[in-house]
Amino acid sequence: MLLLFTVILMTLPAVVLAIHFLSRLRTLGSSEIPQEAAVLPAANVDRYRPMLRLLSSDDLALLAGSPELVSKLRTERIAIFRGYLRCIGKDYSRLLCAIRFTMANSNVDRPDLASALLKHQFSFAYALCRIELSLGLYSLGFGAVDCSGLVNAFDKLGSHAMVLAPAQSPAN
Repeated sequence: MLLLFTVILMTLPAVVLAIHFLSRLRTLGSSEIPQEAAVLPAANVDRYRPMLRLLSSDDLALLAGSPELVSKLRTERIAIFRGYLRCIGKDYSRLLCAIRFTMANSNVDRPDLASALLKHQFSFAYALCRIELSLGLYSLGFGAVDCSGLVNAFDKLGSHAMVLAPAQSPAN
């Protein structure tokens, strides 16, 4: 009985993480693109560059003498960072769906791009889950949050959109 309990206790976090990853993956591909959306939206990765240093320990080190200020600043920045995460997730999902829409209505068949999109979607969902876990630990005072993989995945999707944009010619 103790062995069964131990096995369940050991596998439960892996199952929870797998379910969370799959829900993130599903959410990323679920945006609806209207039929008139023949033009790909711009992927403005510069909008998300502040995320790279928002949770930096450099600013917290300046306030090391005041634990209350450090706690307040950490809490405020975590809230701002979560807002950035929501926005980048929505923008990524919209861009992904717009690319799929453009590919489906294009006269040019691009199986290589379809495969790359799937890989990028997995990469982005993984980075998002990893960051959410790191952010939870960071809010408890442990570790740091590195979102460079997430911002890079968004940038790569934007690059694919730029490659596809000249070739987009909706089918008549």
